[in-house]
Amino acid sequence: MPPTAPCIFFLQGRCRKGAGCTFLHEATKAHTPQTAQSWRRPTTAALPLAPSQTNPAVVPPRGAFIPCRFYQAGDCTRGDLCQFAHVKPTTPLVDPVSGEISDNRNGIPVKPSGDSGVEVRVMGATLSVSFGHGLEITSVGSATATSIITIHNLPLDTTAEAARELLMLFDEGLTTDAIRLIPLEDAAYATVKLKDPATAGEVVPALDGMDYHGYRLSVKPYQPKGLSNLSQSSTRVSCSWFAASTVASVTFPTLRQALRAWEATKGKKLHGRTVECKYPTAPRSGPTMSVGNLPPKVTKQDIRKLIPGVESTFIHPPTYEVTPEEVLAHVVSMVQRGPPEVESCEIVTPPNAPKIKAIIRFTSEDAASRAVLRYNGTKLDIIGNGPIYLQAIYTANFKISRDVYRAVSADLAVIGMEHREKVRFSIFGARSMNGSSGNLVTIRLTGQKKSDVAEMKAVVGKVVRGQLTREENGSKQLWDKFFTTTIGINKVNEIAHETKTYIYCDKRKCQVFIFGTQENRDRAIAMLHQTLTSVRENTVHEIPLAGWRWREFIREKLKSFREIFGQEKVNVNIVKRCIEFYGSAEELEQFRAVVGQTGNVGKGKAPASTGIDAPGECPICFDTAEDPVRISLMPGCEHVYCTACLKDYINSAVDTRKFPITCVGTSTADSNALCGARLDLTVATGVLSTGELDNVLHTAFTSYIRRRPNEFLYCPTANCGTVYCPPPTSTKGGQVLTCVDCLLEICMTCNVEAHDGITCEEYKISTHHDQNAEKEYEEWKARNGVQACPKCKTDIQKVSGCNHITCGSCKAHICWQCLAVFNQSEEVYTHMTKEHGGFGLGDWDD
Repeated sequence: MPPTAPCIFFLQGRCRKGAGCTFLHEATKAHTPQTAQSWRRPTTAALPLAPSQTNPAVVPPRGAFIPCRFYQAGDCTRGDLCQFAHVKPTTPLVDPVSGEISDNRNGIPVKPSGDSGVEVRVMGATLSVSFGHGLEITSVGSATATSIITIHNLPLDTTAEAARELLMLFDEGLTTDAIRLIPLEDAAYATVKLKDPATAGEVVPALDGMDYHGYRLSVKPYQPKGLSNLSQSSTRVSCSWFAASTVASVTFPTLRQALRAWEATKGKKLHGRTVECKYPTAPRSGPTMSVGNLPPKVTKQDIRKLIPGVESTFIHPPTYEVTPEEVLAHVVSMVQRGPPEVESCEIVTPPNAPKIKAIIRFTSEDAASRAVLRYNGTKLDIIGNGPIYLQAIYTANFKISRDVYRAVSADLAVIGMEHREKVRFSIFGARSMNGSSGNLVTIRLTGQKKSDVAEMKAVVGKVVRGQLTREENGSKQLWDKFFTTTIGINKVNEIAHETKTYIYCDKRKCQVFIFGTQENRDRAIAMLHQTLTSVRENTVHEIPLAGWRWREFIREKLKSFREIFGQEKVNVNIVKRCIEFYGSAEELEQFRAVVGQTGNVGKGKAPASTGIDAPGECPICFDTAEDPVRISLMPGCEHVYCTACLKDYINSAVDTRKFPITCVGTSTADSNALCGARLDLTVATGVLSTGELDNVLHTAFTSYIRRRPNEFLYCPTANCGTVYCPPPTSTKGGQVLTCVDCLLEICMTCNVEAHDGITCEEYKISTHHDQNAEKEYEEWKARNGVQACPKCKTDIQKVSGCNHITCGSCKAHICWQCLAVFNQSEEVYTHMTKEHGGFGLGDWDD
């Protein structure tokens, strides 16, 4: 039988089956077949008539900057429809924004000779962050409100000046320096930085799809690295209808035989379908039984094998004769009467299922919603005037680290089994468990009932966000500065390994979360309590050293001190340039006594030849640099570092939160000062692994955010890293924001979970009903030497060291004795010497 249903891919110019296609290749009045378009160069026939054309332009796919290995081998069969770049093996490909060159064999990024000096990342889920030299943040903006645009399908001979003239109407001050052109094959690609996001918002709709010298332009906002889909709604729609079936009327010699056959046939299957038998009747023609839900191509022989004692059989015509594929093609053709809105479609039910189910993926959520509202329940002639059912598919996604997934995978498996009838539970990225720490595992919940997905989301969310650990008496959340030290981190990792859990110490919120089964979490909590009981009897003491004293200690004293007191007791902080001694007050006195006997480290006069770094000497270990690398490529800094030392130094910023990262070598202009040249961005990317660089940049970001509590706020959900910009105070009233990550609805006035029906003050009272809690907390602060930062009001507890305190949140320099605030550390020491007679170190001030 010749095909009757039109081929939707032929109508879009995308059918690759040709004469072998089982659908009709014929233009209709509603649809005219388009010429197949390549993302490289759309045909002139497909060009819009005006810049206001609403049809989207063809955009280069994600693989546009990755060479096609089949093309290079001479056997790519996809031609212009190939998703990868058709370039010769010697042609380098350049990322349009980062400036990275891809290796011509496999697309591995290698550094160009030039240096852009900026790294743009999406941080906190919603912010576009630019990092400069020293890994310092230079600007922060909205990730979805960018001033950078991309222009695809420019003529190959387009110059920066020609591109500037194209955009001059929108940005008169635009210069050619703000335009980067990248030639591809038979078209060029450009990125342009306009004056502000508002201008970019005007350019995109005005130029997208316009005809420019015979090329159809595609203009889009630029999405920085890391930007993900911020929407939790789905563009997929479930489409279902009853499969074609037929009914057979069978007769029996006697009514008794018919009743026996009815009993014997109930629940039986024929070609995968459960047949439906009606109770036999006894008309004049003889005892008869109606058998339904039979496959359309059933034969009388099939029925005789299924039902015993049949005398005669009559098979009625099927409900309809078209195939499921033809029905789906008809539905897709029906729902996209205008511009193509269907991205893909597939039938997901097995053959001979009584109900056919297909998944249709639309190009946008709006298109999916319109299709459901307009066509759900529509009756179609081609399926015997039967209805089709369209229903939106609701999804919720969780992205968690591999470490968290390892710990909670057993609980997730149980949850998936218990809810499998209501919600589909899918996990992506979990197979390659030996991947880098930066990779994430995605947990996707899919269902057709919003309430079921929401319920499942709450259950899974409780597991993947971990258990907040509290003190043994439950009075407050568990936290100690010990968790931020090298010794503390190693101890936490040891407990996690022993208990098969993952322990996350959130230094930003001063919280500890434990992930794993309930039994394993209980064991880990008990071990943490036991560890802290021992730790709080001891502490970490910092002994600052400067200049030649630091150099002398590293070269001559460190090894002997570790032999006397133990490797784990004596550490050095290369950023603070101080000794870190871990032990009780009694052990500290013993350490001080040995220090005095070995030469009074911290006292005396500098040797005559220790003020200048020797050529080729690493400023960290003071030995000849191994695998030497320069920290800065800028003129004026010639210091070289051991690659291993520089790597440790950069990674130490995760603990010190000191940015920008600068050279600690001796200044050539002043032997008593540090060089201070900023770490070159390309050096950092060359020395650190991808995971290490991500970790350091994340620390720089969190440090930047914490110093600006009035500009940025964190989502109040525990272990959720989303950051958002609160609206001005005058416009906050009653506004609610939905977190793009955990989907929590947040009250913008008090930064807590939205509390419909009650005021912020009423909510605060209802959740803090203990009137004595504030008083007890203040008494605890007084007993434990805790004071609020005079600048940002963050509570600070001094454990040891001098009276110069740096606030971990706002980085203010504070005199602990009088709480005076200063801009630089040198000012604090001058103040302490003048006003208080020393630094607060007792004999060490002499």
